[in-house]
Amino acid sequence: MKLARFIIIAASAAAALPMAHCASTGASFLTIDPSARTSALGNAGNAIVGDSSSLFINPAGLGHSMGSEMMTTYSRLFMDSSYSSIGFVHSLNSLARSSALGVSVVYLNYGSFDGHSPDSSSSGSFGASDMALGLSYGLMLGAGVTAGVTARAIQEQIETSSARTVSFDAGMQIPMPLKGLALGLALRNAGPGVKFINERAPLLTSAEMGFGFTIGRFVLMSNAVTTLSTGKSNFGFGTELQLASGLNLRTGYLLASEERTAGSAAGGLSRWADFSAGIGLHLGRYQFDYSFVPHAELGVSQFFTMSARFAR
Repeated sequence: MKLARFIIIAASAAAALPMAHCASTGASFLTIDPSARTSALGNAGNAIVGDSSSLFINPAGLGHSMGSEMMTTYSRLFMDSSYSSIGFVHSLNSLARSSALGVSVVYLNYGSFDGHSPDSSSSGSFGASDMALGLSYGLMLGAGVTAGVTARAIQEQIETSSARTVSFDAGMQIPMPLKGLALGLALRNAGPGVKFINERAPLLTSAEMGFGFTIGRFVLMSNAVTTLSTGKSNFGFGTELQLASGLNLRTGYLLASEERTAGSAAGGLSRWADFSAGIGLHLGRYQFDYSFVPHAELGVSQFFTMSARFAR
């Protein structure tokens, strides 16, 4: 009964996440966008370069890293669940080619649930959580083309039961002939799936292609995601205006699955479901980012990210 109740609640939360199409998939928490910047841009961060969010999205971006950077994100999600991540990137000066190594941690706490015995009597409360530890490497191949890989160890836990697996990401970023235009390609969350209490669930492995286009102070982003196990696709679009004061204004739109789009017909903030907005403030070596993302049925998620760069 505990597992069944948790799956129902987790499925409700997953319905608001971009690529979590069903409760029968494993490690769906890895589809949550790890950065306030990219979540404000409609999850269209595949072609972003030189940003530590590459640890979670496209490791090829690490090939553009200069010096070191640390990034941490926190979000209060739905039904007492919370999401947090931290990443650290360090460029490797001793190698002939530009390259960087990074480590990351993602943690999703689902909160506390009321447990019930088969006879429907209370059996106390229990908790559930997901965690992933990642190691990433990216390098410059030449002519502005970068490539990268990430390996993760994943653990999902419900009360005293747990499951472990591994996943892998790989990606490339390629400059296009048109000045300011870059292409990002990534394969994310490839792995053997998760076996939990005699049930095996596949990972949400996805193939992604995105573009980033910088025109003066404007940055335009797009990303197309196809989940290989379901064949379903999402499309994200975003724009960022970089002001001289160090303030960045962002907005985005995620053309999501049918389930979310249908739910967006409700009133209130849900009518803005799949839209997103955010701001960023750059102060010296520090960057502060915030995003606001309404959902069709579960309210609003807000992401807070702080990052710090250290010179080489």
